[in-house]
Amino acid sequence: MTRFLTFLLVLAALPLAAQEADHTHRAARDLARSGALAEAASQMRVLAEHGHGPAQLDLAVMLARGKGLPQDDAAATYWAERARFSGQAEAAKLAQLLSARLDQATRDSVIFGLQTDLAAIAATGDHDAMMALGLVAADLDDPGKAYVNFAVASAFGVPQAMAMRDAMLAQLPTEARRAAQEAAQDAFASHCAALSPPQRIATCP
Repeated sequence: MTRFLTFLLVLAALPLAAQEADHTHRAARDLARSGALAEAASQMRVLAEHGHGPAQLDLAVMLARGKGLPQDDAAATYWAERARFSGQAEAAKLAQLLSARLDQATRDSVIFGLQTDLAAIAATGDHDAMMALGLVAADLDDPGKAYVNFAVASAFGVPQAMAMRDAMLAQLPTEARRAAQEAAQDAFASHCAALSPPQRIATCP
């Protein structure tokens, strides 16, 4: 099978997979409304771990309220942040509110978990996760690290990555910009090397 045909088959399967995830999510919400909270939470967790943004947000709320599983502010914050990175508009305020409940050590642990998990996801070729890593760094007021992640995400065509990359570069002192660009080149090469051949782009070294 040619690479092009394989690509077309994968592309054709994506809407169906998304539709199935949305259907499962609606079913999980129905379970929650019927009072089967444990079953709903279990389904939400599976969907959340597979990157379904609305399920990530619902799981964060269930964890925050202790509905269907033990209340856990740290885990709720983690999933609210993941939902924010998945584009769920309501998640940003929720993440902020939940984070305020945590002590600094727990907050640091959540951030470390986010960075670790997002890096692992990005290494599979999910470049939205690279964008999310940039957002984590930006939240931590580390424009240099944020720039590197946004630059790699931009090279792979992630929407909004270029604008965020340029915004971070503008925050860097002039003398730090060249070093940041060199770090981005190194990160791009390392990221390309970790990808399978079909996932690499023409500019990968």
